[in-house]
Amino acid sequence: MDNKTMSIIICSTHTQLDDDVKKNIEETIGIPHDIVFVDNSANEYTIFQAYNKGVREAKGDILCFMHEDIIYHSKNWGKKVCRHFERTPQLGLIGVAGGTQVLPIGDWRLVGNNVYTHYIQGITAFLEHSRYYTIEQFSRKKQFKNNAKEVIAIDGMWFCIPKSLFAQIQFDETTYKGFHLYDTDISMEVHKAGYKAAVINDIIIEHKSEGSFREDFFTELDKFHAKWKEYLPASTTDDINDAEELNRLMSMAKDKMSTYIKLNNTEYNIRQKIIKYSLEDVLSSLTKEEFNIMSRKVYRQTKSVIKTKNISNRNAWSVCHGTKICYNKSTYYMLMIKLMFYRVKLSLSLNKNKSK
Repeated sequence: MDNKTMSIIICSTHTQLDDDVKKNIEETIGIPHDIVFVDNSANEYTIFQAYNKGVREAKGDILCFMHEDIIYHSKNWGKKVCRHFERTPQLGLIGVAGGTQVLPIGDWRLVGNNVYTHYIQGITAFLEHSRYYTIEQFSRKKQFKNNAKEVIAIDGMWFCIPKSLFAQIQFDETTYKGFHLYDTDISMEVHKAGYKAAVINDIIIEHKSEGSFREDFFTELDKFHAKWKEYLPASTTDDINDAEELNRLMSMAKDKMSTYIKLNNTEYNIRQKIIKYSLEDVLSSLTKEEFNIMSRKVYRQTKSVIKTKNISNRNAWSVCHGTKICYNKSTYYMLMIKLMFYRVKLSLSLNKNKSK
């Protein structure tokens, strides 16, 4: 383990890596490493092309792919990554969020009981310089044997793969055209090559932004299912072989996908209102359907909300394991709308200043 090196691969819409991100990596990784920064400010690459470029330029034994809005709260996390791969030779992919089932329909993230996560999810707010965090219920350490839970698919915010495995796999530049499904597709490549994937819980990272399901995501999802139809469903358990259970899961995935499409349309409409109007006008103009849709989303995805002014290395672990400030559905809803309002307004302000 002491001889292992790591390459950190980051695709960015900026021309250079933020100094704070670089400093955080250097102060916490704990092993020799290099940072491969892929400048995609001119939108020259898809995420598949960018990551393949990063793989070609990387020098490390282990490749770590990460979003640029990640903060590491664990010291020597690079050593822990290496230890996972050394402990399990057939392990080809690790991350901090993943699912045990990939179905012929829908996205694995929508099969909630089969999703495992271990990270601090940020919802960036600009209210009194505070931060709000959601911690999923599956992050409890006792549910992970040897600090790892076997899954089929890994989320793309942060994941690691031994470089040697790229003699057998690569990011698919042909099938996909944008910035979606790279994580699920490379997970299936690892699975097809005969290697395992796992969600780990001995590294604490903070992801400062939220993901979303936009229309182009579902377009790319159709391509994914067409490509992998002979390998799906894929699961870590035998339950998937039961026809009745498979039909139940697929029905659930279909319903949830329909719900998420409606949810994203609702969020888009609200964002458009936020661009034009004040917070008070937006809140007063929402329809009953919009209110109900947002309430269900917020209650489901924000089961525990943690408000803190400073997440430190010292208290990050306790934040991940049990500190909760819970609200009812209406409070969740109002909080999320307010955060959305300030995010959109700030984004417009930054873009306006940037164009000057």
